[in-house]
Amino acid sequence: MQSQQSLVRVGASSAQWSSGLRLLKAGVICALGFALAACNKPPAVQEPVRAVRVISVGIQKMQSGAEFAAEVRAQIETKYAFRVAGKIAMRAVEPGQRVKAGQLLAQLDAQDYLLAAEAAKSQVTAAATNRNIAVAEFKRFSELKEQQFISGVELDRKDAAWKSAEAQLEQAQSQLASQRNQTGYTKLVADVSGIVVGVDVEAGQVVPAGQVVVRIAKDGPRDIVFAVPEDKVSLIEMKSAVRVRSWSDNASFSASVREIGATADPVTRTFQIKAGLDQRRLGSGGYLGTCGSVLCDAEKLHSRQKRGAPPPEKSQIETPFSKNSAAVSQARLQAPYSVLPLHFESNQ
Repeated sequence: MQSQQSLVRVGASSAQWSSGLRLLKAGVICALGFALAACNKPPAVQEPVRAVRVISVGIQKMQSGAEFAAEVRAQIETKYAFRVAGKIAMRAVEPGQRVKAGQLLAQLDAQDYLLAAEAAKSQVTAAATNRNIAVAEFKRFSELKEQQFISGVELDRKDAAWKSAEAQLEQAQSQLASQRNQTGYTKLVADVSGIVVGVDVEAGQVVPAGQVVVRIAKDGPRDIVFAVPEDKVSLIEMKSAVRVRSWSDNASFSASVREIGATADPVTRTFQIKAGLDQRRLGSGGYLGTCGSVLCDAEKLHSRQKRGAPPPEKSQIETPFSKNSAAVSQARLQAPYSVLPLHFESNQ
């Protein structure tokens, strides 16, 4: 019995030993696998293909001339202002509104001017009364003169008093008319038909006489207005034709230069150019405030430049490299070419 138990213990120990040995082998194999994986180098990352843009440099004619941003404006833009000072009681128009001749634009508080007109009217009444008294006295003294009760000097005095009273009456009447005009000036009325392009005041604001209140673009001819730099203004001539392209519908129409600014803008150093538009061919590009581009023909611009100041015959172009690195051949500068061929010859 004891021998059998000893054999059982020996068998169990052998089984445990075999299981531990298998676990040990598996751990060694895993460790070797990790070690081999750590020793391998990562795969090389392939660099992406970079695109290169190639431009062929050569001589070609210019396809477009000078181009300037422009705006459509009315040829006549009237600035309306009150002829008297006062407080604005009402503003009757808004920017962009169409108005007709005789329409009310704005109105001042006319209470003070109405009182002044009433005072002038009272002065007229008083002057008329004095004139009537002077006339009656002259008539009575004339009768007395006929009866030889007074001298001629007294009659002359009454005649002078009559003329003086008549003059005072006329003066009072003129003052009344002036005061009524002043009262009428408290209403600002349009004398032309057009579109309101600007309102510079609000109700309740006190304005002096002459301050611009409303600006109206009169119906009629339209201009395309653009600014030209100092070095280009001499290339534009009066009555020369320019081409206009509208930004809204890409429509194209012609215009004729009618005005060139005499002085440059002190800030931008540009000259204002106005070109008259053909009303019959404007289309949707002729509305006030419409933006567009003015295109000047390159051939004409360069021909005018050659007549005024011809360009230099040759020009030497230098590279930023050292003097021995490259040499650039000379190229003739002639209009209307915009690109010069550059030929590099290496000395190395």
